[in-house]
Amino acid sequence: MQTLTQWVHAADTFIWGPPLLVLLLGTHLFYTVRLKFIQRYLAAAFSVLVERDKQLNGNVSPFAALSVALASTIGTGNVIGVATAVCLGGPGAVFWCMVTGIFGMSTKYAESLLAVKFRTKDEKGEVHGGPMYTIFRGLGWRWMAVLFCIIGAIAVMGTGNLVQSNAIAGIIHETFSVPNWISGIVIALMTGLVIIGGLKNSAKVCTCMVPLMSFIYLAGCISLLVINWRFLDDAVATIVRCAFSPKAAAGGMLGYGVMLAAQYGVARGLFSNEAGMGSEPIVAATARTRNAVR
Repeated sequence: MQTLTQWVHAADTFIWGPPLLVLLLGTHLFYTVRLKFIQRYLAAAFSVLVERDKQLNGNVSPFAALSVALASTIGTGNVIGVATAVCLGGPGAVFWCMVTGIFGMSTKYAESLLAVKFRTKDEKGEVHGGPMYTIFRGLGWRWMAVLFCIIGAIAVMGTGNLVQSNAIAGIIHETFSVPNWISGIVIALMTGLVIIGGLKNSAKVCTCMVPLMSFIYLAGCISLLVINWRFLDDAVATIVRCAFSPKAAAGGMLGYGVMLAAQYGVARGLFSNEAGMGSEPIVAATARTRNAVR
């Protein structure tokens, strides 16, 4: 087990080293420039979310598709992910999380547009799409499409199930002394009731739950900022200073530098918004819309 842990750590260090950071941020910047700062249309995007036209092509409403996508990031990605980034990369990681989120919008737009453009219908009239369809139908690389499916299925087990269920079971065990295996069975049953009805059933549940989750999350963030308003200036100054400082953060013991802050900030930024990860476009491809751009 110790040897396996060392291999995983070595692979993780290599994968999240400078090459991938440059590629990921570089892609975000490339799409931002190429699409003439698509982020400026954010207000228009919200208006598209609430359009109601039953003649549109797709399985679920744009808002439902967004809700399903957000369900996997609010909480684990935005709370635990950022907290982990700060613990491992120092306060400067928060800056790189925000940078990844802002510029990652362009990548998310591009991959979602391609997912809708290259989606297809089955014999039942159900719409299917995602990076694997984009790779296969757009580039003709069947082997790469199959490889993405395999790697995506493995990734879902880790980032989409194990992290969340482990966090829930751990908190319930510490608070109420409930054995982890009981929590696991209950979580599995509840999850099964949601997904057994397919995407449309999942979308209905997420449409009801995600707005509540978002409200609680934002209300909690705003409350903490209001309660601690005296420390905001110092906090922002520390975040910016540590984001570009090659020296250790104040009080730090791991020698936080620019590389560590950027590494964990970008990595957890990807975990919290999934821009470039390829999972969200699978849901976006099923949205009812007039065209890929909308």
